[in-house]
Amino acid sequence: MEVGSQQRHNLHVTGDRDWVAFQAEAGTEYVIETFNLGERIDTFLSLYDAEGRLMATDDDLGAEPLASRLFYEAGGDGTLYVMAQDLGDREAGPGTEYWISVRQADAVVQLADRYEPDDGIEDATNIRAGDSQRHSMHIAGDQDWLSLEVEAGVTYVVASHALGEEMDTVLFLYDESGQEWARDDDGGDQPRASRLSWRAEQTGTVYLMVQHHKEDSAGPEMVYDLSVCRAGEATLSALPGVHLADGAYHIVTFDTYEFVVGVSELLSPKDFALEIEAEQVSGEDDNEYGLVYGYQDDDNYYEVAISGDGYVGFFVKYRGRWETISPFRRSNAINRGASLNLLRLEVQRGLVSFYVNGQLALQDFDTRLAEGLVGVGCGSFGQPGLHCAFDNLRIWDQEGGLVWQDDFEDNRGKWFQSTAP
Repeated sequence: MEVGSQQRHNLHVTGDRDWVAFQAEAGTEYVIETFNLGERIDTFLSLYDAEGRLMATDDDLGAEPLASRLFYEAGGDGTLYVMAQDLGDREAGPGTEYWISVRQADAVVQLADRYEPDDGIEDATNIRAGDSQRHSMHIAGDQDWLSLEVEAGVTYVVASHALGEEMDTVLFLYDESGQEWARDDDGGDQPRASRLSWRAEQTGTVYLMVQHHKEDSAGPEMVYDLSVCRAGEATLSALPGVHLADGAYHIVTFDTYEFVVGVSELLSPKDFALEIEAEQVSGEDDNEYGLVYGYQDDDNYYEVAISGDGYVGFFVKYRGRWETISPFRRSNAINRGASLNLLRLEVQRGLVSFYVNGQLALQDFDTRLAEGLVGVGCGSFGQPGLHCAFDNLRIWDQEGGLVWQDDFEDNRGKWFQSTAP
């Protein structure tokens, strides 16, 4: 094997011996180690020179329990041989897999994770909703593939987190035939992390793939965790999420009484008209979703919202405290439940007119926050796990001129996330 490389082995019969050879250079110190051991193996390493003389052995100096590690400085150029076995020669078969690496002692490398090889859809590692796995980019061009069994009608959330300092994940979603459905680069809850959520249309298998943003990157800081959960089952350590997927802007909440906001840092009109398509994708109808404007920070912005059970209201978060401007009241203009609604907001010198599906649903007045960013948001009051999607944003100035349109195919609007209980 090449110095600096790694191999995966297993013991297929009792008493099995695995031999590897590498070319050594005089005066160079080498590290030979085992890692990612199966649950039934206790490795033992022996090092031999080209004449078959035993030079060194080790049992349990490895970085994990029962793993082995040898340090050896070559006295001359030539071939060295490493033999790996189970201590006691008792085990064979499933559970006896392990990895072995050979490197120079001063080389900094990233060891393969325990789920390798998983570099293609045919080698995908299974992950279940509620699970989290630790992966690494141990070689340039590495891809980590995973399979996930999904149920029709359930919304799933997949997120990378706990990234190493040099890791920048890109997350892909594929159907059972290998057709790409969605991807995300930086929609996670920490810099360079990724997040996707979607509602499964049918029961079956989907595939996930993670790679580095720079595909040729690999190294000791190229590690990350990948977690999967059903929306509403808060098994992720991440915050509620916003992300772009399938040409729409999605928000998924994990907790009740929490309003999650996505705001564009480019859009700060004063007097304007705004239209957007807002859809409750899944979740309980006891909720709120709609538009945000006058956003100055997490403690100061307006919210004009509808609910899945047919109500409309107008609120302001001012100096960190929520206040009701116009309380929730029923509106027959709202398409209830998991439906699409066209929202239009007009703001003229503090006068707020809010239309739902072409009908005036609310009109009121407030001038505390004269300027600020615009965005969207949603939150749930009953069960957690609300999923809303927004698309086809249009903004006009007070003269009626179109100043912005966004179909959310990319993040050119520089949207970012805010979470406000």
